[in-house]
Amino acid sequence: MDIRVHPLVVLHIADHATRELQQTKGDRVVGCLMGEQIGRIVNVVDAFEMTYTKEGKSNVLVFDTANFEIDMKLFKEAYPKYECLGWYSTGSKIDSNDVNLHAAMKAYNERPLYLLFDSKVTSDQKELPISVYEEVVHVGGSKMTTEFVQTAFKIESEEAERVTAVHCAKVITNVESGSVVTPHYSTLVKAIGSLNVRIKVIHQFLKDVSQNKIAVDHKILRSIKAMCNRLPTMNSHGFKDDFLAEYNDALLVTYLATITKSASAVNEVVDKFNMTFVNSRRRNPMFF
Repeated sequence: MDIRVHPLVVLHIADHATRELQQTKGDRVVGCLMGEQIGRIVNVVDAFEMTYTKEGKSNVLVFDTANFEIDMKLFKEAYPKYECLGWYSTGSKIDSNDVNLHAAMKAYNERPLYLLFDSKVTSDQKELPISVYEEVVHVGGSKMTTEFVQTAFKIESEEAERVTAVHCAKVITNVESGSVVTPHYSTLVKAIGSLNVRIKVIHQFLKDVSQNKIAVDHKILRSIKAMCNRLPTMNSHGFKDDFLAEYNDALLVTYLATITKSASAVNEVVDKFNMTFVNSRRRNPMFF
């Protein structure tokens, strides 16, 4: 199947896990995945929370069916095209409780998906900490066993979702606590640092090839050469002239903006002075 997870789902699960950790110190959250399936294309576009209880000495998770059906009814009233596609939970790996919850979700979908969100991901991890699983049934003789098999998925978003995701991910700072340009330059610093790391890897590879420490890979060398050919010639007179022209234009625009701002401030002072002078003449007719 072609499984497509939208950013709103990831943001919802992350927010749900954060609130649960801060409010109740809970170690796990569970919810329902909503969306639509057209043929073999599955779009997971939204989600809502599910409440559960722990029963028995083994702490078996049992979700609240009554509240779930009420939430499902309210959700479908708002989005009648969406259906239950599966469920999600937080954790670093699949445990025995997942099998029971997955079996309970079959009452609402014959082949539910299971999305596992690792909320204890480290800051240096580059990929999204989510995995999507499908249930596969194995028949051997008279026995029938089931297991979760990880399946491929991709993140897909529409224009409105991209705007929302960027807005939610943007770091909003207070003017009193710091400059509003700090998030922008922090992003630039991270990008430059990441670029520096990649350049070091390429440089080390070329150095090892020149010293015969590793075998020559002509495909990689051609890619490196093609990438270097895209870079501008920094020492050419044409580049220096273009750079100085753009630099002077930027300074001129900054100078004009400063003049405009100063003229506006002077006009505001003159208006206030004229208003004060007229009011003084009205209060004191003998004032010249």
